[in-house]
Amino acid sequence: MIKILFVTSDPTDLSRLRLQAEYGDVEERLKLAKYGDKFQLKPLLAATPTKLVQELTDFDPHIVHFSGHGSTEGSFLENQAGEAALISGRDLEGIFAHMSGNISCVVFNSCYSREQANAILPYVHDVISTLKSVGDDMARGFSAGFYQGLANGHDVAAAFQFGCSTSGDPSCRRIYRHDANPDGVPLDLRFPEHLPVMIGLCTADQFKELTQEASMAMATYDFKKEDCGGEDYSFHYEPQWLPNDATEWRRAVLEGCNIVARLGSAISEPKIYHFFIRGPSCYAMGLGAALGTKEEIIIHHYQKSTSSLAYSPVLNLTIPATRGRGPQIARSRVNGDFRYIATRGTEQPAKKMYVALDFAHTPTSGVQDLARKERAGFGQIIFDQNGDIPLKADWLQIAREINTVILTLLEEECRELHLFLAVPAALAFAIGMGLDTRNHVAVHHWFTEDRKYHEVFRLNELVGASK
Repeated sequence: MIKILFVTSDPTDLSRLRLQAEYGDVEERLKLAKYGDKFQLKPLLAATPTKLVQELTDFDPHIVHFSGHGSTEGSFLENQAGEAALISGRDLEGIFAHMSGNISCVVFNSCYSREQANAILPYVHDVISTLKSVGDDMARGFSAGFYQGLANGHDVAAAFQFGCSTSGDPSCRRIYRHDANPDGVPLDLRFPEHLPVMIGLCTADQFKELTQEASMAMATYDFKKEDCGGEDYSFHYEPQWLPNDATEWRRAVLEGCNIVARLGSAISEPKIYHFFIRGPSCYAMGLGAALGTKEEIIIHHYQKSTSSLAYSPVLNLTIPATRGRGPQIARSRVNGDFRYIATRGTEQPAKKMYVALDFAHTPTSGVQDLARKERAGFGQIIFDQNGDIPLKADWLQIAREINTVILTLLEEECRELHLFLAVPAALAFAIGMGLDTRNHVAVHHWFTEDRKYHEVFRLNELVGASK
């Protein structure tokens, strides 16, 4: 679902505009368009600066449309008395610099808005502005054509041309594209199906909670059970099954891969898989390695909260979010200094290395002693900040930094690498995707029954699960 916040202001001390007619034109064109049901249009009438910030936060739109008066000094909203309140380019920059990354496109359908566009371009992928004065009919014509183009599946550039052709004055507007803003995220106008994959290696009560919480999270993506074509998209193992037998672990990884295969066969449309995993991080790493980077994936992290959803999307490996690279970005290494991690002992790799990944509240235990006993080198990769990983951190960057260290070890002296995990399952999944099944990496799990680590599988042995 693409959300449009339609911001209107018609101050009583300025000439009146037919903004309701413009909104009605857009609403009608969306209803008639091929993909009109994929758009949610919400009006913000008589917008004040305070109302604008509140709606940007609460509604979290993908497109923000400003319709009203403008001048070379800024755009006009309203004050509490309904009179004109100028909001400058600098004011808008301050607002958009702190908004969600979901905002992909901003349309200034008001007079003289070039400066406003320049001000927010560092934070938005596409910005459309006017170069001079525009009349009511020109504004209505552009809006109708632009949103009709979007809702028929055209990208922003093509929809912009539709809008210009229906405005009656195609030379009065300009689109500022991502060539000036390489970090902006474009609109995803492919309208893929968003499909959940719910996996619980946990108790029955925990799995019931997982499915409930994951279903609530998927509701924000407009997911309905019938979207899965009748295929099951979850599986559950009780925790007592977990042995130190690699065969059973590989079977569990295969089950996760089979869900993706079944959904992929049943649904022909483009797909984005949402992973919700409640279980050991080593399992999540194995599943990520077995699946590889063939599918677009969003990975959700479980963090119980009374004020928000329990599952939050922390790793978005879709084509728009990665600026065209898609899930392949998980395999790319980091150049330059690390932003999130610190390392100990990995600078001098041995032929056999035991490496602890400590990114959770409870760290690994006894790995260094185990390495000493096995006459192996010991290394540690840690989260270089206090506390748990914040939801707003760049989890993809963290996974890539970890994999940069691991892959460098494998390319140098290390011939046998053993990993011991104290990381969130979502992060472990992404690390596994970056390592995939081409690398000879042994993964260990801590068993509370005998308070020991046991090797549960090697990534290169999961190659059969990915086919």
